[in-house]
Amino acid sequence: MVNSMSLLSLAKKFKPKAVVVDGETFFVSVLSALEKDRFDLQYAKFRGDGGGIGLRGFLTAFCLCDKDGKKEFCSGDGTTANANFLDVVKQFGDMPSNIIEPVFEAACDINGFNDSEGTAKNSG
Repeated sequence: MVNSMSLLSLAKKFKPKAVVVDGETFFVSVLSALEKDRFDLQYAKFRGDGGGIGLRGFLTAFCLCDKDGKKEFCSGDGTTANANFLDVVKQFGDMPSNIIEPVFEAACDINGFNDSEGTAKNSG
């Protein structure tokens, strides 16, 4: 049986990951269980049937935070991401991949989105 107190204590060890891009430091967060559920629902609705369209921008915007873990952007609480958040996703999607890719890869790594789990890391 899992001791819930030790599980709660363990969660405190997960801190944002620093990523340096062109001399600037950015931070990506570890998603909570609720955030992961919200990410899955909102991204599925956002992409529709288009495969991995916008995944890099969406995950980057979803995970960017300050050094203490406070999110830079809020996607909203519902199953559909809010318009302001989707504007940020579009802006990130239009940026050069050499800027977005390191942050996206860090978000994938810190949240356990890896190829062995069949995630969309390679799909867009």
